[in-house]
Amino acid sequence: MIKIIFADLIRIFQPPTAQELVQEELELAKRELLKAHRRRGVRTCHGAVPSRAHHPTDQHQPTGHNMHIDCIELWHKRARPNPIEKDFSVQLGCHMEEFVEMIETLRFTHKNGSGAEMPGKNSMIYQQVKDFADGLKAGRITAQIADRRELVDALADQVVTAIGVGHTAGMNITRAVDIVTTSNWSKFSPDGHPYFDQNGKVLKGPNYVPPALEDCV
Repeated sequence: MIKIIFADLIRIFQPPTAQELVQEELELAKRELLKAHRRRGVRTCHGAVPSRAHHPTDQHQPTGHNMHIDCIELWHKRARPNPIEKDFSVQLGCHMEEFVEMIETLRFTHKNGSGAEMPGKNSMIYQQVKDFADGLKAGRITAQIADRRELVDALADQVVTAIGVGHTAGMNITRAVDIVTTSNWSKFSPDGHPYFDQNGKVLKGPNYVPPALEDCV
């Protein structure tokens, strides 16, 4: 009891930094996820990365290595507890925007052509997808799900293939996901509320801490 009162007094006279607030929010999120796993009777690892490698045939694999995705999903649930159709279109636009940003980082060479390199921004698909993503985020375009089973399959495959791209590029994609997830939590206000623009996209709040990915490349 005395320790709790003392800790509260410290917070009054020495308010936590933005980074400390983000870390507290992440620790709270992880505790919520661990409790949810235990309620389901699932064994968990303590932390985001498993303490040892698990063979695909293990009967009871700990789910600590799923904490990455769980924590990301929890972030989205905090941002949009009750998503509507407009939220789906905006989030789809954000998803496509990341594809556009990936294209910007690449150069392409057509082996059966002149052999000249072409920057990703000069490719036909770049501007087409960018315009589409911008339209979705701005509300000029709306998206409806035609096949839920195929959509969830495609989304899951995109997560898997994105990790594969990072791996084949020699990048530490696991650590990168951790760093970006931590950065995303810092977009929220100190009391855990998101900031939105006029179209419903989550904005970077005043405590935002950009991801430092230099050691992941």
